[in-house]
Amino acid sequence: MKRRAFVKLAASAVALSPVHRLALASRSSPLPEASVATLRSLAPVVLPTALGRRGVDRVTERFLDWLGGYRAGVVMQHGYGHPRVRPTPESPAPRYIEQLRALVEAADRQDHQAFSRLSPEAKLGLIEAAFEAAKVDELPRLPNGRHVVADLMAFYFRSTEANDDCYRAAIGWQTCRPLSQVTTRPRPLV
Repeated sequence: MKRRAFVKLAASAVALSPVHRLALASRSSPLPEASVATLRSLAPVVLPTALGRRGVDRVTERFLDWLGGYRAGVVMQHGYGHPRVRPTPESPAPRYIEQLRALVEAADRQDHQAFSRLSPEAKLGLIEAAFEAAKVDELPRLPNGRHVVADLMAFYFRSTEANDDCYRAAIGWQTCRPLSQVTTRPRPLV
């Protein structure tokens, strides 16, 4: 067996092992349970209803996984024509906790009830007010910590999944594909 084939086999065995999956599942969230609950209750308001409840939950879980795996100080890809190397900033998790807490407190002041029990319209009103206070006027290219809701929205709407959902086809935008697939029509999503 060649060394490269052995390394691929070993890597796939580790990735598929129950111990590895258990370690990934047990990774602690950087957000407290109350913040996660608030994020889960606002996600259906700001993500497309076409995703359905399971799709919204899947996007929210992936966002939380991204946040859990976030590392500050990692050199970001600078790309051709951009010679300046930039590290990733500090984790936005502490700001997210404060922003989610502020939404809960605003709901309590406004309607004297839990954020999760508000109507979608009332939640949207609080989110719009939070965007105005944070001076969010467009979605960031990448999550940037200005506001957790804008970052959740950018996480989905700037993704390959959202692009495929929009066109109802497996386009695979920003994924590495063989040249033969680039010239063929993408298969429709079921």
